Amino acid sequence: MSEPILGPQDSHIVRQGGFYRDTRRPETRLWAFMADPLCAIVPFCLTMLCLFIPALFELWLLIAIPFTLLVVWRLPLLPMRMPVAARRRDPNFRDQRTRRPGKASGDWLMFVDRITRQPGFPSTGDMRTHCIVAGTTGSGKTRTLLCKQANVVAQGSGFTQVDGKGSNSNWKDVLSLARMHGREAEVRVVNFLTSSGSRETHTWNPFAHANADGIKNLLITLFIASDAGNGKGGSQQFFVDRGMDLIATLSELLAWIRDARHLPINLPTLRRLTSDFDALRQLVLDPDSEEGHPRLEYWSHAEQRFIDEDLRALPPKDGRSRPALPEPIRLRILNYMRETGGYTPGKAVSAQEKVREQHGYVVGGFGATFTQLSGTLGHIFNVDVGDIDMHDVLFNRRILTVILPVLENDKKVNTRLGRFIINAIRYGLAPGVGGQLSGDIDEVINNRFSNAPTVYCLDFDEIGMYASEGAQSILSQARDLNFSTTLAFQEVSSLQDALGKSAADALLSNPRLHFIMSLNDNTATKQWVESAAPRLPVSVNTNYQASNVTGVYLDQGRADVREMPLYTWHDVTSQQPGQCIVTFYGRRIYAEVPNIQLANKGYLRVPANLTLPRNSEQGPPVVTTIPAARTQAAAKLLGRADVLTENDRAGPQGQMRVFCDAYREALSLDTDPDAELRIVYRELAAAFRPNPAGRKQNGSKANSPPASQSPDVPKRDTRTSEADTGNKAGTHPLDTGEGSTSGGVTPDASPSPNEAADHDLDENDPLLAPLLRFGVRSQTLPPSTTVNPTLVDPNPHVLEIVTKIEVFKEESDRSSRFEV
Repeated sequence: MSEPILGPQDSHIVRQGGFYRDTRRPETRLWAFMADPLCAIVPFCLTMLCLFIPALFELWLLIAIPFTLLVVWRLPLLPMRMPVAARRRDPNFRDQRTRRPGKASGDWLMFVDRITRQPGFPSTGDMRTHCIVAGTTGSGKTRTLLCKQANVVAQGSGFTQVDGKGSNSNWKDVLSLARMHGREAEVRVVNFLTSSGSRETHTWNPFAHANADGIKNLLITLFIASDAGNGKGGSQQFFVDRGMDLIATLSELLAWIRDARHLPINLPTLRRLTSDFDALRQLVLDPDSEEGHPRLEYWSHAEQRFIDEDLRALPPKDGRSRPALPEPIRLRILNYMRETGGYTPGKAVSAQEKVREQHGYVVGGFGATFTQLSGTLGHIFNVDVGDIDMHDVLFNRRILTVILPVLENDKKVNTRLGRFIINAIRYGLAPGVGGQLSGDIDEVINNRFSNAPTVYCLDFDEIGMYASEGAQSILSQARDLNFSTTLAFQEVSSLQDALGKSAADALLSNPRLHFIMSLNDNTATKQWVESAAPRLPVSVNTNYQASNVTGVYLDQGRADVREMPLYTWHDVTSQQPGQCIVTFYGRRIYAEVPNIQLANKGYLRVPANLTLPRNSEQGPPVVTTIPAARTQAAAKLLGRADVLTENDRAGPQGQMRVFCDAYREALSLDTDPDAELRIVYRELAAAFRPNPAGRKQNGSKANSPPASQSPDVPKRDTRTSEADTGNKAGTHPLDTGEGSTSGGVTPDASPSPNEAADHDLDENDPLLAPLLRFGVRSQTLPPSTTVNPTLVDPNPHVLEIVTKIEVFKEESDRSSRFEV
């Protein structure tokens, strides 16, 4: 015999919502019923009743007219905002000044109400208040993020997605979404996955565009652990402080050599400056000493070697001299060397082992990070100027996907990479704040490059794996910069482990729009969900009473008012994939996110890199001399003259030049179109028709028989034009002499319209048929001349002209606007 079950059975569970009571007034219920599509059943039933009882028609008409007006004129109530396309007032959100229904502002489609099946439209202002998407594995977090990304790409903006799961399936959705809207060329990807061996990614040098403060914080994120030293003092804290001082000093140096010396900043150069103490010593050399000027060794990716740069004094600027190295930077480097082991200038480095030893302790922890970035991830970071500029991505609305390797790396390594990405985004946003305080409001405030009618999305998926303190500052400032941030996680405990409980609570309290999907964590996550649920007074039934006759428990007809949460933990855990509970402005909506089905076939490709490969042997061209033509062009521009004149433009060559010269000659005469076409024909015939028998030809063609004497083609008469007689004897018509132009047309011997009529068409000419079809009127041929002569000239040039005229005729027939 089995042990009895002491827990409640299904028959003991109160029906879902069975203890809640609807205490609304009748007119309120009627008003809500008319908003339901089921209200159409009332006029349908009355209409059917009138078919059987016609006498009720007048009564039904009195009821139907006000009922229809109420249904049509009442303002609909949607779960969130009224869509902009509705062009109606929104009764849910009233104007704060007039307290009347506000304008419709919903322009995002994010979900559908599970109960009323009405769509949920947040506005752009709502999305600026940031979002939280909390859900366990398989609950639909990625589906919700994809829905948000589809909205923002359709509006012409972009997004940056940091994927903490390390899967390429999200990359497929992002690329398909961009290709759907014709923005595939704007997609960037930073792929930290290396186990497969493909290493397809775009390159990125985060130090190429950041200022000194940004470089310092990025380096601290990479090399200094967040819990290093823990503020407990001792030798460990001393070396941590020394390391931060070195990073701050090198950041100013790197920014200066990039901006003033135009030298690249890359990881090999940075490693040489940090690990090699002699490289620091060469930067602070006295120019008057025996060792000479300060020197800097930097790595050139083009030449694949270190280059020793002599930091001599720069040319004066604005009447002020510029030293080889700014004195504040030189003093900071020198002070670090003195404070780390007691460096003595002028003394040999080999005699200062204490200094080298202390410096080794300071930078000893940097090696592992340098090895990972330059070796394992060298295909991303080993570049002078990368494909990705975070400032360009954020403010030019591009699409960026970052894939973190969860399974390949240790959790600490992924945390450090995630912190590095978040801080890079944070410093990419910094210029958008604007530092100018004086000036016109339109220039200083209204025309900031972060202002736009749409938002840019920052989506952090699985943020609990790489959360850092910089995320809180992003959420605090991103709304003012027109950015929308989304935090997606599985449990709150991961955020608390990464940031601490107080920092995690502050981070979760910032977003206003919550998408709470299915969750299973009964500890910190349950506590956060229940504390975030809005609580309102509701009417409930407190008890039941059994009937004396049947023994069935019946409702006593009483309702008590109690303050209860708008959703329970059971509502959260029982949700299906894609279902969520949306909380917004104290409201609770049982929603379902649309399932966007993108194409799962086709070829995926990473957009081409924008920069040269790292090992490119062909660098940019080096200009050593300025061409004379460029100097002349500059002189003309300074003199406000045209750089190019008519004589500078090169005309067409070959057959096209013959046609253009003939057409220009025809247009220069004030005559009718028929005469112009005959002039063009005469010049083309003179240029391309074979020479008559007996005329000498140049080259090997002189010994060949004329084309007109071919045994397969009857002999035809050849008429000599003035253009032929004007050429030199034995010279091809194209080879004109001095003072003549191509095709035998001379500027001094332009034929008149009357002369052009003398050179009319020959009835045996193979060009006659297409010209007559084209509509040319002959002055010498009878009207009954056939337009399809049987004579065919085998000369390929003549056949080519015939073909071109035929095509031109067909095109003119198809065009209603063509006139000869």
